[in-house]
Amino acid sequence: TARRRSEAMLRSRLRLSEYARRATLSELLRAVLDEAELLTASRIGFFHFVERDQQYLELYQWSTNTVEQMCQAVPESHHYSIDVAGVWVDCVHTKRPVVYNDYPSLPHRKGLPDGHAPIARMLSVPVMRDGEVVAIIGVGNNHTDYTGEDADAVSSYATMALELVERIRAEDDLKQSESMVR
Repeated sequence: TARRRSEAMLRSRLRLSEYARRATLSELLRAVLDEAELLTASRIGFFHFVERDQQYLELYQWSTNTVEQMCQAVPESHHYSIDVAGVWVDCVHTKRPVVYNDYPSLPHRKGLPDGHAPIARMLSVPVMRDGEVVAIIGVGNNHTDYTGEDADAVSSYATMALELVERIRAEDDLKQSESMVR
């Protein structure tokens, strides 16, 4: 199964790299989440940027299944203080992947907003650049417990997502600079 997972990751990387050439940042991150869900047999996924001050998140993207099937919660704002966030941002504090295979029993969870999908299990991973957390990616509600292999796979998606995000942003900056010169 390790070999099959490795092959699936390679195929996924190729698909996402090709897709990044024609997708918006939002579309690309949704595709990354969809692939991470597929590989980890999850039913929810999210990708949020951590602002430079390391105090706030920009709630950015959810997987297709999360939006269409699992969650009707609408955030009051797309900027969220890390201090008031629940266990899903523990990876920001630890700067390591965090797995909770029994979410309901966590004493430090803060609850869920109305319309949010119930959470049974979750895995959140910090996306790192130069020792700082720049984003978080998470998946949840696998039917079985998340493993170290799942954390490694989602971490790999996190690294790939950051590389593609930086490429898209650089291309957008170049296009904007070129249009200013004209």
